[in-house]
Amino acid sequence: MLFELFFRLDARGRRRVAPLGWAMLAVSIFVGVGLAAFGIRLYSDRIVEALATKSPGTIVPAGVDWTLSKEVLRGGTEVYVAPEDVERQLVLAFIEAWNALSFQGGFPDEGRVQEILMQYYWPNSVAYEGAAELIRAARQTGHYWRQEIVGQFSLSELIEFKQNGLDATFIVGFPAENIRRELIDITTGKVITSSPKDILLRVTMRYDTGAKRWKVLEVSLP
Repeated sequence: MLFELFFRLDARGRRRVAPLGWAMLAVSIFVGVGLAAFGIRLYSDRIVEALATKSPGTIVPAGVDWTLSKEVLRGGTEVYVAPEDVERQLVLAFIEAWNALSFQGGFPDEGRVQEILMQYYWPNSVAYEGAAELIRAARQTGHYWRQEIVGQFSLSELIEFKQNGLDATFIVGFPAENIRRELIDITTGKVITSSPKDILLRVTMRYDTGAKRWKVLEVSLP
């Protein structure tokens, strides 16, 4: 009886699959494919979980003498951080690059401008092109803003390093009393006006393993 539900004899007496038999066959194939897919997904998830569990807690970037530690923030976000002395060197390198554009010894010629840009800014980066554009605008207008950082700084967030250890981003603030901000006449070198203000910046820097120094990659508002 059960056999007749799935198979029928045709006019010549040969067995043929009945409609219900075809339906059951399709269901079996669907279930089989689903179980196989589930098994593959479960196996892949276990591989990913195993890799995550076994991933090292510290990373030694190529070409530098410091290590990175991986930390997990609230919400599960993973970040890489460096020792405090490296972080301090990073911020001080940015301040040095920033102050290099204050031109304390007078507005430089084109040759000196290129030296400053190559020394402190990553070639062809957003920061490099932005600094070059400010200098070009100063030559056209005959004056420029001398913004020299002369005091302490404060980090509003921790410094986040990329896994390669050579790129880092941070947000740094400077209160108005720690910034000398003056509009300078290029020809005479005299101060036209003074207008101190607080500065809060998002900075990305990259370590030049050849020059052994941090260089500015990008500067923007947070």
